[in-house]
Amino acid sequence: MILTMPSKKIPAILIVDDEKTARRVISKLLSARGYKVGTANSAEEALVAMENESFDVLLTDHMMGEKTGLDLIVETNRLYPDIVKVLLT
Repeated sequence: MILTMPSKKIPAILIVDDEKTARRVISKLLSARGYKVGTANSAEEALVAMENESFDVLLTDHMMGEKTGLDLIVETNRLYPDIVKVLLT
């Protein structure tokens, strides 16, 4: 999957997955394509990352700890409506 954005700005993508290997593989693939990448291992950690840094895309696993990826998307829609959200299953 290749994401394109209308502007010349390099998109910043936040990858959220409780599986370290999945985070690392996706991060390496996207970084190699020139995207700015951040990672989080939980919905809670992702919300903190979004408070501290601006992201264009949220790429999240569905099944995680206390909060699911869907929970994270619902909360992100409220707090950061302009972020593109992708839920992985």
